Amino acid sequence: MKIASVVVGRRTVLVVAVLGAVAASMLLTALSARVYRAEATVLLRDGSNAAVEAQLIGSGVIRFGVGQRLDIETLPPPARVTSRPGTQVVSIVVRSGHAATAAAVANTYATTYIDLRGPAPDISDFEDAVADLEEQIATLRTAIDNIDSATVTNPDDKVPRDLFVARLSHLELQLATLEADPTSLGDIDIVPAATIDEKATPPGKAEEPRPARTAGLAALAGLIIGAIAIVLAERSNDALRDITELNAIRRRVPVIGQIPHDAALQIRPSVGRRRIDDTSYTSIHGLRDEVLLIGLEPPLRVIQVCGAAPGAGTTTIATELAIALSEYSSVALIDLDLRSPEIHHMVGLHNPIGMVDNLDSHPIDLTLFPIQEGLDVIAAGRPPSSPMAVLSRVRLDTMMNEMRDRYDIVVIDSPDLESYGDATMIARLVDAVIVVARVGHTSTSSIRSACHELDAANARIMGFVINDMPTRR
Repeated sequence: MKIASVVVGRRTVLVVAVLGAVAASMLLTALSARVYRAEATVLLRDGSNAAVEAQLIGSGVIRFGVGQRLDIETLPPPARVTSRPGTQVVSIVVRSGHAATAAAVANTYATTYIDLRGPAPDISDFEDAVADLEEQIATLRTAIDNIDSATVTNPDDKVPRDLFVARLSHLELQLATLEADPTSLGDIDIVPAATIDEKATPPGKAEEPRPARTAGLAALAGLIIGAIAIVLAERSNDALRDITELNAIRRRVPVIGQIPHDAALQIRPSVGRRRIDDTSYTSIHGLRDEVLLIGLEPPLRVIQVCGAAPGAGTTTIATELAIALSEYSSVALIDLDLRSPEIHHMVGLHNPIGMVDNLDSHPIDLTLFPIQEGLDVIAAGRPPSSPMAVLSRVRLDTMMNEMRDRYDIVVIDSPDLESYGDATMIARLVDAVIVVARVGHTSTSSIRSACHELDAANARIMGFVINDMPTRR
């Protein structure tokens, strides 16, 4: 059951991480600005270098001209211009927050470039050819002047300026040749013109954001984050997981009991409800047999049961052990947890007098309550204002000696070793101590500290009991 709950816990972390990441991505997608992509293509005539022309189209000169044509105060969106390998086609891609704007700007980049290059001259008539050449020369000179007159020279403008200067020289040479010899009209080789191969159209949907891709990446990121969180949590959590960790803490101390998770153990009163088919029945009786075997030599008559830390289930283990021992021995179960007494609830007593009254010199017989054959209980009694002061009385030593004479075995339920010094004080008066740790709850550092405390008190640790062990299916 516990293993299943751990698995479920890990799954929950992963599911929460994935859902959180996906939800965050969807929110960001909803809030993100839409980006539309439009593409226009330009076809170059034979003889042009497509890669060089692509540099020209993407230059600041053309971009400035696009802004003038569109009559906008700011520069238009930049274009991503590339040549298609093995062809004379140049692709002009523009992205914008509006579909129509993206298409209009892409087409304007193409037309601005084509107009700058100039249409193919009409060489069928001398006057028309001269006029075309003069118009192209004027356009190139204007472009060069605009670059030269810029306040800050853009490095990107060096390529188009060099191209413009080369073309200007070529056209001026052609014009001079034509004017000197009109008969050379048929031999004119003007720089080839370009035409729009495919106009850009407003895209039907945005390129960005992409909800499906974003959600997928977010889910993957959520899985990774969840896995990292699980690993970090498990590394930082030193809660007891299995027996091997106890062996590493104290190799010579045996594990004398492994009590499975059993909801029936939480039902009160414990006495009188034991069933042979309880899942913990065999484990409790196995613990009893270990205690009897270890207690043979030397005889261990007074046994303290205490938790390494709060919440280990010490009272339940002490009560169940005493019930199991009473089947073959006379047993006294004593509640020395004067801060949070629970034994009287476990065995069905209601606010009885108990150990506090005994330590105030009341006779033991007044506080002994027979629970079943072979088992008597002394409850804690009314909680004192200073438990340590009560436990330090000499009367406690006398009581323990008297209980040894009356019973075969005395089981003492005490506070945990981590919270107070009560358990260490009691440990000085007993023959052996059973340390209880709860799987997934008690930390290994608490167990290690508990062992040091008991060593300092010269107490004998009989063994560890692991409570709430996971039940394997």
